[in-house]
Amino acid sequence: MTRMSQIEAAKTLDDISYKVQLGEGSEGVRLILRTVFRFGPIPLHDLARKISIPVPLVSAVRRELEKQKLLDRKSGLVLTDKGNELLRALGVCNRVTEPLTMSYQIPSYLNGLITKLREIVVDRPKPKFSLDQSHATMQTCMLRIAYLYEHDAIDGRDIVFLGDDDLMALALHLFAEEMGITTGTTTVFDLDSRVIEFIENISDKRGWVINGIKHDLRNPFKTQQRDKYDVFFCDPPYTAEGFRVFTSRGVELLRSHPGKKGFICFGAGHPDELADALSVVTELGLVIREIVPSFNRYIGAQMHAQTSNMIRCDTSNRASSVFHDSFELNIYTAAKNKNRRDRR
Repeated sequence: MTRMSQIEAAKTLDDISYKVQLGEGSEGVRLILRTVFRFGPIPLHDLARKISIPVPLVSAVRRELEKQKLLDRKSGLVLTDKGNELLRALGVCNRVTEPLTMSYQIPSYLNGLITKLREIVVDRPKPKFSLDQSHATMQTCMLRIAYLYEHDAIDGRDIVFLGDDDLMALALHLFAEEMGITTGTTTVFDLDSRVIEFIENISDKRGWVINGIKHDLRNPFKTQQRDKYDVFFCDPPYTAEGFRVFTSRGVELLRSHPGKKGFICFGAGHPDELADALSVVTELGLVIREIVPSFNRYIGAQMHAQTSNMIRCDTSNRASSVFHDSFELNIYTAAKNKNRRDRR
């Protein structure tokens, strides 16, 4: 067999990324091949999570790789001889199968709380996909709360959740109750009345004080609602517009002092989306303290490989919302897709 040249290998990656319209380009195809090389046989979903590329896109690339006899399926994805030859042409010849892990791990003290939270939310409302709802796992919910505690966002803090189909407010109060922590006020703004009612019912039974308010974040807050919180937390819709709206409203609710805190979950499916999101963060006068890839795990959420990043921010003296009035935006994926179809 004639050895593949580096130019031929690079052109193959370019062709595949073009056919699939992969936002990560040829580098994304190379990453998929190299990850299969290191960890194959590897299931498709595990591959998508490991490289933080949405499952549908990884699946599309896989089909093209199979057509070109570069990839095969044997109890997971594996490279063919031709696939190995392509990587060798690119200089990928040896592999280290032990990954370098620097992510946050779930501490053992959360295990009992995870079980209790699961029991508390067993009858929760089903996800409303028209609002981009996709429930985080119980492990993720409690890890988020531990993360907030680790970064001084719970003790005595007035905290607001912008959307809460993950029921983070309940997880917060369970954590505080079990650990003997005194919280400030807890407020939830959500468009879904089912979520508000469920949180209020559980909090009433448990003796927790959680203020639930039905509100569409595309509409302005009342004056008395603004400038009164120390921390905001949000897991915005899967759109750039949704990210901008939720994050901007979060800033609007924080007290006008530097060092107030924002926690934003965001699963960018395209490099340009993440770049746009980070530009919004700085535009709002937020200082990025940490971005933790694949911090959040979800039940479903195929579009983002069942994961999303955690973005931790502090306010600066320049922190200011970019929205103060009502505005018309399609911030949810379903509505945006419908508009695209209607325009065709």
